[in-house]
Amino acid sequence: MELADVHTKTVIIAAIVYFVLGIIGYTPWALSLFKSHPSKKSRSFFDKSSIVGHIVCLITSFIIAYVLAQLTIWTKCKTFASGAQLGFWIWLGFIFTAKAAAAGWGMISWKMAAIQSLLRLISLVIVTGILAHWR
Repeated sequence: MELADVHTKTVIIAAIVYFVLGIIGYTPWALSLFKSHPSKKSRSFFDKSSIVGHIVCLITSFIIAYVLAQLTIWTKCKTFASGAQLGFWIWLGFIFTAKAAAAGWGMISWKMAAIQSLLRLISLVIVTGILAHWR
C-alpha cells in the first residue's frame, strides 16, 4: 500500500487541534469534572518535565494527524461526518479496548480508563472529521 499525498496544512492544523484538546482535557478544571487526577504530583505548566512532555505530545500529535490523514484517504472519507465515524471506529477498536484491558488487569483504575478514553474519543472524532472534510 502506497502512502497518499496529504495536505500538509490540514495535517498541521489537525495536529495542533489534537494537541490543544489534550491539554484542555488534562486541565484541573476538566479533571475536576471527574473528581480525579491522573498524577498526584502537581506540576507547573512550564517546569522542565512539563516542557518535555508538551514537546513529546506535540510530536506525537503530528504523527497521529498524519496517520489519520492517510486513513481518511484510504477509506475515502470526504465529509466531516464520515471522518468522525472513522475516528469513532479507531477509538472503539484501539483506544477503548486497550484502556478497558488495562483497567481489567488493574494497571489503571476504571475511572481513569474512562477519563482517558473519553478524551481520546473526543479528540479522534474531531480531528479525523477535520482531516476528512479538508482533505
